[in-house]
Amino acid sequence: MTTGRTVGGIGAVTKVRVRMMHAGGEVMFNSDLIFLAGIPIVVLVWEQRPHGDYPAVTVTLDPKYLHKTNWPDAEYLYDVWIEDPRAVW
Repeated sequence: MTTGRTVGGIGAVTKVRVRMMHAGGEVMFNSDLIFLAGIPIVVLVWEQRPHGDYPAVTVTLDPKYLHKTNWPDAEYLYDVWIEDPRAVW
């Protein structure tokens, strides 16, 4: 399942279901997933630039917790929760 979005040098963008702590609880949602040099990276925010979209807010994933699925809305599942780098502490 690709999103139709491509990023120069990165290739196709797909979907991953991730978990994140929010307001004291855990939420699950789908986000974009890219691979850069074989490393899986969740893209939380895209920034529009003159030559195409740029992954502006990202979280690098540990590949051992990333699993293929055959769900219609996500190609991958990430087993552990991620931290939003934009979170204010």
